[in-house]
Order: sequence, then structure tokens, then C-alpha cells
Amino acid sequence: MRQLPIGRVAAIAAIAVLSVAAVPSVSAGRLAFSVWLRLGAYELAGFSMDGMDSRYIGAQGRLGLEYAAAPGLTLFATAGRRGPSGYDGPLSRRYLTAQYGRVHRFTGGQWWPRVESAGIDWRVTGNIWAQAGMIKPLETGLISVDQKFANFGLSGGAAFPRGFVRFHWDKPDLNNRWDLGEKTDGELFFEGDDTRADFLQGVAGANGRRWSVTAGLSALIDRTPPDRRVAWFGQQINRDVLGLATVAGTWRCPLLDLRTEYARNFGRASGPMAEMRHEGWFVQAEGRFRGLWVEPGFRVIRATGQQMSKVGYFSGRPEISTNRAFSVYSPANLLLFDTRYPIFVGPYIMTGSGYALNYGIMRPGLFGDPHVPENLRANALTVDINRGARFTAQIAWWRMETDVPAVGMRGGAVINLPRDLGEEWNVYARYQVTPSCSVNIIGGVLELGDYYRAKRDDLNPYWIFPLPPDQSSERMYQLEIGWEWML
Repeated sequence: MRQLPIGRVAAIAAIAVLSVAAVPSVSAGRLAFSVWLRLGAYELAGFSMDGMDSRYIGAQGRLGLEYAAAPGLTLFATAGRRGPSGYDGPLSRRYLTAQYGRVHRFTGGQWWPRVESAGIDWRVTGNIWAQAGMIKPLETGLISVDQKFANFGLSGGAAFPRGFVRFHWDKPDLNNRWDLGEKTDGELFFEGDDTRADFLQGVAGANGRRWSVTAGLSALIDRTPPDRRVAWFGQQINRDVLGLATVAGTWRCPLLDLRTEYARNFGRASGPMAEMRHEGWFVQAEGRFRGLWVEPGFRVIRATGQQMSKVGYFSGRPEISTNRAFSVYSPANLLLFDTRYPIFVGPYIMTGSGYALNYGIMRPGLFGDPHVPENLRANALTVDINRGARFTAQIAWWRMETDVPAVGMRGGAVINLPRDLGEEWNVYARYQVTPSCSVNIIGGVLELGDYYRAKRDDLNPYWIFPLPPDQSSERMYQLEIGWEWML
């Protein structure tokens, strides 16, 4: 592994020493700011895609500012720097070979922070609020509701003793046109396109002493012309309305905590000679027995996928009348991935749910993105370990398969491929060294399933029916050790 320059090492060490002794936040009169810095060391083995095996050091950071302009009125901004897709930016190697190409080491101006959010927060009364600017909806912890990226828009809502209500509107992709600064090769996908869309969302919730219920309704209304969008369908789409209805609940029993979430797509995409309906759905259930320092639990995920026909396999862009893949952005305009994207934490290696530059393992799906919850059935058994306020850990075993089988070529004929994606063991541990410094470890071992071992003759398949990373590689390992500081 290449040696880090002395100056870079000294800067990192200085920030670490100052941060360990710092308090979680600093304020000076009306101005308050916070700093978050992460430094990670990574080991990826068994990822045999064009020499993807790698060890490297990466980093990312974020700066938050708030200014109390008047009673109840606050100006805020958050700037940060991360690697492609939110992973840690590489520090220690000339380049890494990741799933979507090489990622070169960040240098010079590539480390300058980018604006992640900025706007005005107005507390109208004690329980009524409004926001405007480059913002995203307040997070609820629901996969079908929360989104990763901020967009220019408006939010508002009210909180009550037994519930809340919230509304949000934004212009998708507009923020990417204002993204200043030098981009790396891996970030050139995240650029503003000529998107003509609106996103509307309403969420309401109620809670009791041992329960809570949340319901949401959203619509992504896309009027982008056909020649300005990238779709997986042969139709000419002029207008697309992707709706999403969500209901979720939590129950706190004497010895068991339960949480469920169900979401369903609705709406349609239409053009001069074709129409497509959205009918995908997603369900998640998880539970944990509590009361001891070792707490067993479970997690069940199912996200529907699109069944492809033999004709669709040969055409690559099949004309279909129903989109059954669960969608938070539409397969009728894949360019919206960099503005409407879910916050999904699934199996660590399979879905790329860590900080290391592993985008996940390709599996059959319309979106060609392992991190998007579609065409997936995943069941997990978990064990949580809590040893006081400073140390937490979790061990999880996952069993994964596709929701619907993919197709491939063998002996000149199109066949259904196995649904088995494999098994994965994950471990996560976190230790709070001081109030402003913590150390965490994330590791995983993935055993590829029958889908990746199936004999096939198609040498250059479409990405909706991907080949395995390497026909001879059946086991993958990943380990990351991170140090995080807050100021």
C-alpha cells in the first residue's frame, strides 16, 4: 500500500487530537457549528472484477452551520465531501477498481466541500414549522419515505402531543445543476439533466404509550421529454406519475419490540402509443427481544421485481405494460437516481451498505443497482449486544434470493436461472471512546448462491441479468475500521 504524504498524515492527526478533546458542538452567540470527520481503513477480498481486491484508506467529512437571525428564524447550511455515491473518498492509492470503473485518489480541489443542504428554518409557533431552500424531508426511519439527497423545495408541518403531520415539495435534479467544484471520474454521473419534474409528499403519524403508526403518500410527477430521459422500455414516455403509499407501525411489548412497514406503488407512465402502470410493493418486518444484554431478533425484507419474458431478454428493452418492480424512482427515467434515492441498509456486502467503495453485488433487476431494494427477498437472524452506553454490537446472518427468477442463455435456449443469491454473515461493533470520538468495525463474509454459479452461454448479458463478478469466485470478504470525530 502506498505511503501517505507526511503533510496529509499530520493534518489528519491534528484534527483527531483536537476532536478527541472537543465537545459535541460549538456556538458563539447566534452562530453555532458542528464538524464530523471519518477516517477509515478497508480490506476487500474475493471481489475479482478486474482486480477489485484492494486495501486502502479513505475519508469523508461534514461541516454544519446555523445562524439565529431572529427569534424562531434560523439560517442553516451543511457542506461536506464524500466519495462517489456517499462512500469514503480514497486517500492512499492511486486508483481503485470498483464496479463502475476506476476511482482515482482525491487530490487538490477534489477535496473541497460541496453544499449538501442550505436554507431557512422558521418556527412559526411552538409546534408549527416551515423550511425553504435546498432541503430533504425530515427522516422517519422508513425506507419507502426517506431519501438520500436534498433538493430545492419547501417543507412544513406541525407536531402534537400524540402525533405529527408534514408536507414536502421539491424540484428533483435542480440541485445537481448548481453543484460547483471539481468532480472525479466516478462522480460524472451525478450531474444535472434537463429534468422537468415535481415531487410531492405528505406524512402523518400518531403514537401512544406502547405503539406508533405512520402513513405517507407521495407522487413523483415527471414531464421530461422522451429524448431527455433514459428508460428501460421501448415506449416513448411523455408523462410519468410514480405514486407511493406507505403505512408503518411499531409495537413495544413487555419483552419484544416489533416494527413493520408496507409500501405500494401506483400511477402510470404514458406516451403517444403506450402506457405502463406502476404496481410494485415493499414490505419489511423486524423484531427484537429485549431485557438482557444479549438481545436476539429477526428481520424480513421483500421487494418485488419485474419478471422478464424470453422476448424481453433478446430485445434488452422489453415493452411491458406493468412495472412490478418496487420503485422509489421510475424505470421510465433512470436519470433521476441522483436526486430520488432510498436510504436502505441491507446485507452489508450484497447491497453495499458500508463506507467502503463497494457498490454491492449485481443481482437481477430493472435498476441495475444492488443498493436499491427491488427484486429481493432477504431474511435475517440477529443478535444485539449492549454493554452499557459506550459499547454496542450486532451479529447478523442473512439468507437472500430474488423475488422473481432471472433468465439467461444455455445451449441456444433461454432458461430461468436459480433464485438463490447466497448467504451472508455480518458483524458491527461501535465503542464510544469519548463524547466526541468513536471507533467502529463492520465486517462481512458473503457466500454466493446458485444464481452466480449457474452455467450460462451469454457472455455479454444486459445488466438486468448480470453475470457473477467472477465465475471462479464464490466467497467475498470485506472489513472496515473507522474512526469518527465530532466537534
